[in-house]
Amino acid sequence: MMTNPLHLRARFRAIRENLRRLASACDGVEAIEFAIVFPVLLLFLFGCLEFGRLFWTQTELQFAVEAAARCKTVSCNGTIVGSGANNYAAQHVFAINVPAGAVFAFTSPNPDCGNQVKVCYPFQFMVPTLFPFTNATPPGCPQGYTAPTTGLTLMATGCHQA
Repeated sequence: MMTNPLHLRARFRAIRENLRRLASACDGVEAIEFAIVFPVLLLFLFGCLEFGRLFWTQTELQFAVEAAARCKTVSCNGTIVGSGANNYAAQHVFAINVPAGAVFAFTSPNPDCGNQVKVCYPFQFMVPTLFPFTNATPPGCPQGYTAPTTGLTLMATGCHQA
């Protein structure tokens, strides 16, 4: 069966007009741009939050071990080592719950710096799939510390001259 050539021309003309109209339309361009940029923006935002939290935790741990080393030097009343609620160093880690996996160690006197307190702390990311680090126990961590398989191990050392 033969198709009318004028009918085919009209059909091709309609297709061409539809394609021309779609090519010149700007509706939805912002949505496409947002869909391209949003994952990068989200990754940047979570990266800033996570590494800000990481830096804050490291700073808190450093303050705690320095306070514990000073406490030992001036003979304050308090248990320096351990991971319980009565631990002086753990009480000086503000706004962070010290997990049972954190290990504080005390060395006195250390020939290099006097009274020394060390801590190894298992840091877990809020979104661990974005930061898939494999963790190992760093050298210099106190005895008894076991690194978790994910996240990072933060280590801080504080000294105070005796």
